[in-house]
Amino acid sequence: MKKARRFLPAVFLAVLLPGAKPALADSIITIQDATDSLSVSVSGDSPNPVVNKSCASTGTFEECSFSITPPTGYRIASGSLGSSFNTYQLIAESSAVNSPVSDKIKGCFLDASGSCSTTVTANDFFIDFLSDGANENTFGTCQFQSCTATETGASQQYGFLVWTPIAGGPASGQPNVIDTFNFISDVETAVPEPASMALLGTGLLFAVRHLTRRRKNNR
Repeated sequence: MKKARRFLPAVFLAVLLPGAKPALADSIITIQDATDSLSVSVSGDSPNPVVNKSCASTGTFEECSFSITPPTGYRIASGSLGSSFNTYQLIAESSAVNSPVSDKIKGCFLDASGSCSTTVTANDFFIDFLSDGANENTFGTCQFQSCTATETGASQQYGFLVWTPIAGGPASGQPNVIDTFNFISDVETAVPEPASMALLGTGLLFAVRHLTRRRKNNR
């Protein structure tokens, strides 16, 4: 009975305080390029902050773009990206100096007209991700451009946004919400050149002939 009595005040407290709102969870937004087509997944937040998502192939490259809308009663406070805002970060296929650029990702603030801006505003945030797909060298090489990341097949962080409650709004008094942007870029599988395959075939043929001769001489 003592345990039951201790529990009752907590129940009554929850009923008497209906205005107490649970804090929103931070979200992780991941662009996945590890399969045949681009996709975007979201975890950790409700409702889903991703809007106006469009992922398609242009024939030359694949593109996935979408906007991040602020939680109700919040506005953008700050953010950080792997590159400057409204500037593409280049992702290399390998660590080689002349590696092809495999992917490009850009983030920017959207102004009232829906155009990209480098100024922090209270509007949505825009992400654009481009992948070369099966067309290598679509975006040039890293030799004459600055590649700041290399595809690994694992999840890598591109940046994050911090949303803060609007004073006097419905979320006033709640903690900040952080949206993190990640990308998973596939690792290219090297395809042997025809000359290399021919050389390998010649070497195997020589080895077979040599073993055949040795067996005949040992008889």
